[in-house]
Amino acid sequence: MLVKSKIFNDYNKNYIFIILSYGFFLGWMLSFPYNGPIYEYLSYWYNFSGEYYPLAYIGVPIVFLVFFGIIKTKEKYPKRLTIYSIVVCFAGNLLLFFGVTYWYIIFTFMGIASVLFVIGWSYFFTISVSYKDKIKVMGFTIVLGNLVLYLINIMVKLGFETYAMNSLLVVLSLSLLASNFLTFEKSYDYAFDTSKNIKKLIILIAAILFLINVNNGLSSKLIEPLFMEMEEHIIFYKRIPYIMAIIVLVVFSDKLSHLSSFYIAIFLLGMSNVALMVLGINELGFYVNETMLQWGLGIGDLFIWTVVGHVGHLYGRPYKITSFALISLLTSVFFGRILGIIFSSSPDGGLYTIAVSFTTVFVTILVIPNLFDTIDREVVKIKEENKFEKKVNTLTEREIEIYNLLIKGKKNQEIAEELFITDNTLKTHLRNIYKKLNVAGKKELPIE
Repeated sequence: MLVKSKIFNDYNKNYIFIILSYGFFLGWMLSFPYNGPIYEYLSYWYNFSGEYYPLAYIGVPIVFLVFFGIIKTKEKYPKRLTIYSIVVCFAGNLLLFFGVTYWYIIFTFMGIASVLFVIGWSYFFTISVSYKDKIKVMGFTIVLGNLVLYLINIMVKLGFETYAMNSLLVVLSLSLLASNFLTFEKSYDYAFDTSKNIKKLIILIAAILFLINVNNGLSSKLIEPLFMEMEEHIIFYKRIPYIMAIIVLVVFSDKLSHLSSFYIAIFLLGMSNVALMVLGINELGFYVNETMLQWGLGIGDLFIWTVVGHVGHLYGRPYKITSFALISLLTSVFFGRILGIIFSSSPDGGLYTIAVSFTTVFVTILVIPNLFDTIDREVVKIKEENKFEKKVNTLTEREIEIYNLLIKGKKNQEIAEELFITDNTLKTHLRNIYKKLNVAGKKELPIE
């Protein structure tokens, strides 16, 4: 049921649980298995190399998602997917916290459970949140996840590791609680054309996700370690630009051009590493690089994941769309981290990083307009169809009977005979129908 809201256009009670369920789960992922501060602490505590376990968390689910995206065609049991996935992640989390040594196996299971959670959650995000509100709900979700990461990171850096680890279990529990309250309430404007071939759109989305997040993977393995010695001075600034960028976009989402904002994001991503090379490895270099990189990533992540929701909203099939989006995301981060490991051993690693950044920026600029143009055309088409459907609903019962026969291609004489009315009566009804629908005649009707 829609209720009045100062923030959302078409708020319903499912919004808050959609935000909380994935927001807290995202915070857990970023803080621990996604090479987060808890993982870094445990790798130091157990004295093992921290390079490769997160790659198992990222790499194995890619293979799983390929089969899932191809085979899975119906959206079944989304709530069970979210709840059972959290339970698996919670169990894996506990085992690792208590010193179980099977890291590769546990990270693999947690990785598969994590992507299944996102796929299950995407169903509720797709069907329950209206088209206009998707960017706001996605924005608040990402902000919540990154606030959790921010707080966990500060606790770890300030020496409160035990509190941070316990807090992470609480975060997962809150995600589980919120997921339990998710309902199957559908948005009033959900899924108009579930039969359309959307392979082109999926490829475009996957390409943009890959290009944007390659830089993220590179940064995590190549740029961030450069500032380890300054950690105590810069700890409170990390992730703030990312969060602020998303908040600004959420607040002004109804007024800003999405395409122009995306171009700004791509420019910032391309220039961030150039600024670092010019300014050098110092506090100024960090602040400029971090601000540009995180603003670019924040804008890019918000818009592209909103677009994933928009495509599912327009055409249905959220499982398939989200699966291939996740494949692209995980592949890009995996690829970016591998490149970061390779570049870090080369004296020209910085130049290679700049080359990759500019290449991704150039290709993304070529791909972006096609994606936005395609979606904008479909949105305009759907809005027109909605207006027409509202006009159809103003017809009388007899006029609707005549209208349904008209769009099936029936001739006037056939309609009159089928409804047992005279030609003159039919002509009177037709004049009223054309006037109410604002069309000149039968040729302008959507004939089946």
